Amino acid sequence: MNDENDLMDIINKLKKENEELQSKLNSEKKVQFINREVIVYPADYKQLQKDNKELEKRVAKYQKIFKNGGISDLDILITKFKETTKPQLIKIADEFYHTDYDKVQINEVLKLIDYLNQTKEQLYSLVTTSENGKFIINPAFRKVQNDITAITEFLNQKNNLLNFDEQKLEEYHQILLRVHNTITDFIKTKNTK
Repeated sequence: MNDENDLMDIINKLKKENEELQSKLNSEKKVQFINREVIVYPADYKQLQKDNKELEKRVAKYQKIFKNGGISDLDILITKFKETTKPQLIKIADEFYHTDYDKVQINEVLKLIDYLNQTKEQLYSLVTTSENGKFIINPAFRKVQNDITAITEFLNQKNNLLNFDEQKLEEYHQILLRVHNTITDFIKTKNTK
């Protein structure tokens, strides 16, 4: 029994010593737990941000249209342009019709016609090079169609030829023949391949 008591005393002593060491270890380390929050973005986050910005722009555009009673700014601008230019063109035509005019005035009218043609060509180019898929289906075909239309309209205007003398008209004819032959050759080579 005595051995048992001695053994129990040793065990109790070791337990007590172990508790003291454990308490000392805990007081020295003072372990702290820190919760760290990490934001994890989805793989397509940047694309989603870009799409969101585009959608916000479209929403703003539609809100503006809705505010204007279903009319976009482009519609308003086009209407204003028509309202201001048509009366001016009527005045110019009346003045030209009722006045004796000379070569200088004819040249001024021709310059105005050229200016209007350039404006038309710029609008055509805006339409053909529009972004965001307004002409998704074969945009190159659309561009070629508009180019053909612009060239045809240009060539059909007699006022472009009024200022040329006979020699210049012959040069112009030769240039048109070369252009015609070049286009014909291009089409033939594309059809044979």
